[in-house]
Amino acid sequence: MNLMKLINFNFIKENIKKSLGILLFLFFIIPIVNILYLFNMLNQQIYVINLIDLTKMTYFASFIFPVVIAYILNNYLFKQNSLDFYLSKPINKRKLFFSNILAGLLLILVLLIINVIVFSLFNLTNLSIPFLLLFDYFIYTFVLYSFVYIVITFAISLCGNFITALIVSIILIWSFPITLDVDKLLSESYTETYIKFKGDNNEYYVDHIKNIKHPLTLPSSYILKKEFNTADIIKTSLLSIIYIFAGYVLFKRRKMENITAGFKNESLHYVVKTISLLPFMLLNALFLKEKTIFTGLIITLAAIFYYLIYDLLTQKKLYKPLKSAIIFTWTYIILSICFYGIISAYNKKQVINCSDLTTSNAYSEYLTTTVTSFDLIKNSFNNHSDTSELFNINNNSYQIIVPLSSDAFTSIHKNDLSDYIKYINNASYKNTTAAYYNNYKLNVDKLDLDNIKIDKNNYRLGIKLYIYKNHEYQILTIPNNVNKKTMNYITTFLNEKFLSYNDTSKQISIINGNKDLTNLLEYVSEKDDDALTNYLKKHYNDEYKGEYIELIYNTNDNYITPFKYTIKDIESFEKFLNTYKDLCYNEGNCKKEWCLVNISIDYQSRTPIYEQIVKGVEKLVILNVLKPNEQIPSIRELACSLGINPNTVKKAYDILDSKGIIITKSTKGTFITEDIINARNDRTQELYDDLNNIITELKNYGFSTEEIITKIKSHKN
Repeated sequence: MNLMKLINFNFIKENIKKSLGILLFLFFIIPIVNILYLFNMLNQQIYVINLIDLTKMTYFASFIFPVVIAYILNNYLFKQNSLDFYLSKPINKRKLFFSNILAGLLLILVLLIINVIVFSLFNLTNLSIPFLLLFDYFIYTFVLYSFVYIVITFAISLCGNFITALIVSIILIWSFPITLDVDKLLSESYTETYIKFKGDNNEYYVDHIKNIKHPLTLPSSYILKKEFNTADIIKTSLLSIIYIFAGYVLFKRRKMENITAGFKNESLHYVVKTISLLPFMLLNALFLKEKTIFTGLIITLAAIFYYLIYDLLTQKKLYKPLKSAIIFTWTYIILSICFYGIISAYNKKQVINCSDLTTSNAYSEYLTTTVTSFDLIKNSFNNHSDTSELFNINNNSYQIIVPLSSDAFTSIHKNDLSDYIKYINNASYKNTTAAYYNNYKLNVDKLDLDNIKIDKNNYRLGIKLYIYKNHEYQILTIPNNVNKKTMNYITTFLNEKFLSYNDTSKQISIINGNKDLTNLLEYVSEKDDDALTNYLKKHYNDEYKGEYIELIYNTNDNYITPFKYTIKDIESFEKFLNTYKDLCYNEGNCKKEWCLVNISIDYQSRTPIYEQIVKGVEKLVILNVLKPNEQIPSIRELACSLGINPNTVKKAYDILDSKGIIITKSTKGTFITEDIINARNDRTQELYDDLNNIITELKNYGFSTEEIITKIKSHKN
């Protein structure tokens, strides 16, 4: 068929041109609203956008944009001057109708292309919107917008004014599809449901049940299903085609004259008006059923107001108040009673034969666990329950919530971890579209997704992978150290984030590894932060050399989750810090390591611990490790280091003080005395005296001088 026989492109051009300003405004404002919505998602730290998130604003726009373009392209039917103008054109009704259909679809196409480009640009931020999701969005939204536009165009072909056409469109889009599904909607609220298990004649009452199969078309399926459903897309597309040809038939028969009434046929006017009142009547019946009379009265008053306004807007010239009031009163009362009867009829019993039960895996909602022991479920209906579980029954036709004991829950999910590990290890990751660590977007290409192996000791924390397939995301979590390439990339990534944290009030500390370096690290961070930063920048991508330590920022901001910096070459890092060791010590910011480690305590010895401390300090003085005026640990510091009671250290320090070895200066600390040489000499003389006494005693036992010298030389220390 020659397209030019159906379409007049000059007519399309002129028809769009006359309302170009409004169209440009819509093409501008709708993407702007979507941009603001996505920025709001960023602020809420929702970074992985699914189809429902992406179409929320678009869905509401589907009741604005198609309506506006339908009015713009067809408003000549409702204005005498415009109608005379278009009737003067050498164009037949067929070209008029199909040209407007094509024009509307082209405008929808342009808007969606703009939206897709806008959404794609957000991939440059922390958001992830994969191509397949954008394709689903485009198909879903194009079918939805086109359906709404075509239905309105169909209604315009039927009605004499735009308000009536809009009401007819709402009836066609919403009332019929939902009425077809009302049985399932009502049964969930007004039916007592019981389930039976195979091989058991008993019936078990279910408090919460949901029918999750709704054979609807767009846009109603969006509200009830919250998913991309291919069958609904196809049904809606076929229905759109039917409405196009039905609309053409009505348009061809329509008299090209300006009429203000909704319908020339008065009876048809009352039928459409009554159908549009069905939601009021249904709501009224529902509230009467729940015995909320006042709310039912408010709804009735709203229906009366709507009924009057409807007549004034759509049938002003033919308006007959008395006749309209009589028709409203009888239809409203009769249909409300009918709805009340229908709802009351749903107070009935429904028994579902349960042939299978499945529930979500405890480690991933995208995996299912098949329940093989029905006894656990049956016992839970009558016994004490600690928790509850959502089960799918009969091939996902229904969902039920069953109270469970903790033992039953544990038994049902006992194999979940092994099933999850098996699934992770055998899953295909080639369609991974996004990866995040602590809400930070990772480069998927730098992860080694070909060598994913986890076990029971290594399966929890780590990287979230998002795989978009079958119109939804599958979320899998793998550990940071799942393999060498991934571990190195994540470490480098976190180190870079660590370096980018520029809060001047930050303090760096070591959270694992060599704790003795903490004071020195804090000193370097405070005194020469640039040098420390340069070192970390130079070594952020080092290779692991076995052991590692981690640094972390300490901050008073509870909303900051500091990143860890992994030091992979500890030896190099220690050498860097040690270049500041003497400077740190001389300024009194660091303690020498011997203060904490060279005083060794033998907890099995009969010598009291305080005496061991005294002898340990005296030894360091004699060896000239401790020098005059040198500060030593406080009582609390040494007690904490040695893991002993501070009173024990105090007793030792009192003895050392009495011997003139140490002196405590108020507010400054404990120091080796200036007169340490005399103290050292005195202690040395005491040891020589002790040695002479021991040698004398050994000789008394028959040991010769040579034997004593040989024994002394053979001493290990």
